[in-house]
Amino acid sequence: MESRSAGCWNFSVSTALKILFVASHWPLGASYGAQQRVLNIARLLSRFGDVSFVIVDPERADEEVVYRTKREFEVRRTFRPFSAPMLKPTDRVLHRCRYEFDPRYL
Repeated sequence: MESRSAGCWNFSVSTALKILFVASHWPLGASYGAQQRVLNIARLLSRFGDVSFVIVDPERADEEVVYRTKREFEVRRTFRPFSAPMLKPTDRVLHRCRYEFDPRYL
């Protein structure tokens, strides 16, 4: 249900929203710019609903960081990405053609 008053939209939500936040930084990790943004956005979103995280972090997190984050937020899953092997120029062209023209590819 929504209503318009004084030029802004007001939404009334009868149940709390469930928000899945996918981030590449631990919200309560070592302080730096991206970490602070993730933490502040997550805390703002928690005003509107239940925030849970999926963390895609290329480095292994400190156990204390994981513990503090799990105390404040629900951490659904963590992933460690890996780099894909580089393709030869001819393989890239073949891959691109198959991607564009073969509906069964990928």
